[in-house]
Amino acid sequence: MLNVSKKKAIQRLESLLVEGKLLSPELGHTRQLQKWNESVRSAFIYIFGEDSRQYSRLPDSYTISPSGIRIFLDAIISVVESNLEDIEHFWDGNGGVENKMVDQIRSMSPDFRVPVEKKLEKKIFIVHGHDVAFKESVARFLESLNFETIILHEQSDKGRTIIEKMEDHSDVGFAVVLMTPDDQGATKSEVDRLQYRARQNVIFELGFFIGRLGRNYVCALKSPEVEIPSDYDGVIYINLDGADGWKIKLTRELKTVGFEIDTNSVF
Repeated sequence: MLNVSKKKAIQRLESLLVEGKLLSPELGHTRQLQKWNESVRSAFIYIFGEDSRQYSRLPDSYTISPSGIRIFLDAIISVVESNLEDIEHFWDGNGGVENKMVDQIRSMSPDFRVPVEKKLEKKIFIVHGHDVAFKESVARFLESLNFETIILHEQSDKGRTIIEKMEDHSDVGFAVVLMTPDDQGATKSEVDRLQYRARQNVIFELGFFIGRLGRNYVCALKSPEVEIPSDYDGVIYINLDGADGWKIKLTRELKTVGFEIDTNSVF
């Protein structure tokens, strides 16, 4: 539920979006960014509530550098845009979910739709690149929370192609995507500005599980220096902080979508 009318929520988010897109880390707008970030967080608390999933998706830290600040700014803009789009399309004038949202879900392909009443399988598919140590760390952590982890290369081939194996093992309740700096790339117009990127298979599988499960059931753990794919705005990204902060944030996302987790034995 929205805490305000649909009209007020749209007006406030549109105003914040305009302000955010006028900011430029390259021009030294750091102080303005901090003020704008505080305004966004206040607006989300006012519109959705401090305990809402929408508020929890706002990034809360950034690297003090032009690229780090740019990533932080773009991430906030992405969250604001995705929530604005959701309000415009799926909420009625009183802040409730419109029936057309349910109709849209039901009209999707039977093989890829998310049920309106989703029974969560306590299995998590782990998408990963070349960082084997991090993959093992994530898998052991999820198993400590009593999840069954699915890692594709650990499953038998049985003469199947990679995509067939993915389809056969995609009956999971959630997907965690590990975006580590395995590749480098740049646009043709900026060949001298290489950026770290996740492996191509990781980006493909990220899109696959968004389509299969819905974006609320996909979470990406990413190194801060890894470029975010522009076509996946609205996906939950958790920046790795060099410590174990990602464990707390990932656990919070899992609990938000409905998993029952006893964290007493972990934290």
